[in-house]
Amino acid sequence: MSKSPLLSWFAITVLALSLESLSGLPVAGTARAQERTLKVMAYNLLNYPDHDDQYVRTDYFVTIFGATEPDILVVTEIKSQAGVDRLLEFGLSRISRDYVAGPFINGYNTDNAVYYRADRVTLENNIRITTALRDINGYTFSIDDHDDGTFTFTIFVAHLKASDTSLDRTKRHLECSRLANYIAQQDSNYYYAFAGDFNIYRASEAAYKLLLDSMAVDLEDPLDARVAWHDNSSYNYLHTQSTRTGQLPDGGASGGLDDRFDFILLSHQMLRDSGPLTFATGTYSAFGNDGDHLNYNINAGDNRVVTRTMADALYYASDHLPVLLNLSYPTTLAVADRAGLPVNYVLYQNYPNPFNPGTTIQFDLPVASATRITVYDLLGREVVRLADGRLEPGHHRLEWDGRDSRGHMVPTGMYIVSMRTPEFGKNIKIVLLK
Repeated sequence: MSKSPLLSWFAITVLALSLESLSGLPVAGTARAQERTLKVMAYNLLNYPDHDDQYVRTDYFVTIFGATEPDILVVTEIKSQAGVDRLLEFGLSRISRDYVAGPFINGYNTDNAVYYRADRVTLENNIRITTALRDINGYTFSIDDHDDGTFTFTIFVAHLKASDTSLDRTKRHLECSRLANYIAQQDSNYYYAFAGDFNIYRASEAAYKLLLDSMAVDLEDPLDARVAWHDNSSYNYLHTQSTRTGQLPDGGASGGLDDRFDFILLSHQMLRDSGPLTFATGTYSAFGNDGDHLNYNINAGDNRVVTRTMADALYYASDHLPVLLNLSYPTTLAVADRAGLPVNYVLYQNYPNPFNPGTTIQFDLPVASATRITVYDLLGREVVRLADGRLEPGHHRLEWDGRDSRGHMVPTGMYIVSMRTPEFGKNIKIVLLK
């Protein structure tokens, strides 16, 4: 694999595009009236909070979650209530104070947990399905601005039996059968997702076939990739384990990226073109997998979809990559029918540009949105955060005085201004010239 070249004007352009890709959001667009999206992520945290001395792993997770900004995050391999609290207090709360943790159930072995943005969804119910190994947990949510105030959906999360012997595959099937028994007791129009670390090597496995073909309310793979994933170069963009080829002190798996162990499956209604909750086509991804790292470290050489800083965070945080997707729903928020308010999300070019020492950054919000405006340097490092919170719809204006978060003047050079909301993302390049 080639080594990273020195930054050039071409590389700067590529970096800007890479920063766009971090959020999984469109790089430009019009807010569609009466529709919003929720971002769902599933992530194996590798026995968190083990090996987190001085919060080093937590800092890596902050880098990952800060870029992706999930509205709902379900995790596996979290070991205790203390771990749940630690990731919230010293991790997610550094990104937004709107994150909260759901109730934690301390079961056998490692456990599952959920975090969510309380300004977007409300946790209505916590479900526990016991198995012979680890629990399957379910979290039922309502959506705060859904146009049907009675609509709910449930996300189940599991860490299924590892390894690939006949006995292991039988145990995974038995675990999935416990979920199937629960789903059989629900309404035929039950909306749910099943996510987590499934440890399934191929689509022909009985557990996977049960989930997709024999549930009372069948699940679907949003990518419809029913193949043998292990070491399959045609589907290596789906691989989530392992981020490393060698063994690290945290005890995670080695061998490089060659397995699709982590999934988010959706009940079949979510694959329709319309409805109370639908899959946003093109948004499913194994975050950080550019399709060029089969049997490599995720941070080996160049990565076409994330920065070097992000690739390192993914390498050290866990032996798994997170998977994420967006779900669309009809909303009570009106967008285009209010006089004087913007119709589109827009991030304007700053003025003056080049500038010394200060510049003005303007942007439009068609609806009230959780909004972050961040300045990065060309290595993808955060320089200063100019806005971070829920802003009202309208035309907004910020001033940057050329200082970093510590109040120090930054050197001459090019910087990236990033705007992120749940529905929109855009970057612009600005130049400080002294």
